[in-house]
Amino acid sequence: MPPIKNLTKWMLLHYADVVILLLAAAATCFLVINEPSVSPTGENPNVKCKGDEGVIASPGPLKIAEVEDSAGIDITIPKSFDGDGILTATARMNVAESAKLAPGARLATSNTDLIRQTDGVSLPEGQVASSAQVGRGGRTVTLTVCVAPRYGEVSEFGPYSGAASLDDPRAMGGNVPVVIHVKYPYMNRVGLAALFAAYAGLIWARLVRRGDQGLRADSDQSQWSLLVVSVAAGIACLFSVDKLVWDPKDWQGSSSEYLDLVVAACGAVIAAVPTLQALMSHIGKADSGT
Repeated sequence: MPPIKNLTKWMLLHYADVVILLLAAAATCFLVINEPSVSPTGENPNVKCKGDEGVIASPGPLKIAEVEDSAGIDITIPKSFDGDGILTATARMNVAESAKLAPGARLATSNTDLIRQTDGVSLPEGQVASSAQVGRGGRTVTLTVCVAPRYGEVSEFGPYSGAASLDDPRAMGGNVPVVIHVKYPYMNRVGLAALFAAYAGLIWARLVRRGDQGLRADSDQSQWSLLVVSVAAGIACLFSVDKLVWDPKDWQGSSSEYLDLVVAACGAVIAAVPTLQALMSHIGKADSGT
């Protein structure tokens, strides 16, 4: 059967391309199968922040106290957040001067809208709650912010900012800046885009090399060296993904961000391949003693 023999012969002569295709196919299948499940199944943040007790009236006479503002609260919702949990963060504030609050008292709080900085979208009101409690000595107040970004609906991804503050006649002040980073969870889609970009960049670099040096441009390199160049170019692509997506907190997965990712990853591969090919050619010549 000549067609099968010809195919077998081609595969033996171009095993680097075969291995690359198999690796790309395996990576694609893995990324498609491992699509994260993101659904509105979260818990009500009020359950953890305030519970059923609400605001507890403190015993004895209540004093109006000035509470110093806190540096702020920063909460990052991780990519792996499964939607069934509530994340919390606290800020500790001091009661100013000689004033004192009733130890252990629960103080009423309020939250402003948490607005996404890029387009003005608000985090759903029911996904954020806050509470405050006076310390044992009556000289400190701990303000707690609870976030459940899957409660009721799946919130948009990205950075949100607002404030939580004391809203109680027993205390004045106590305004805490709040920043919520809801990280983009669909990293398999990011991986697919980067894989497509890397493969496209590799093909383009090979075509340019052949167009510049002739159809037999790859004949001066062994198949194993082509395989090494391809894998190394893929690693260069990963650095682009790291800087654009994995490192920043506030990647939102918009079409423009995906376009930037594809262009950067493809460009990284195209830039890396000529240098790697030249390096491998010198190594090959040194090993052959020429």
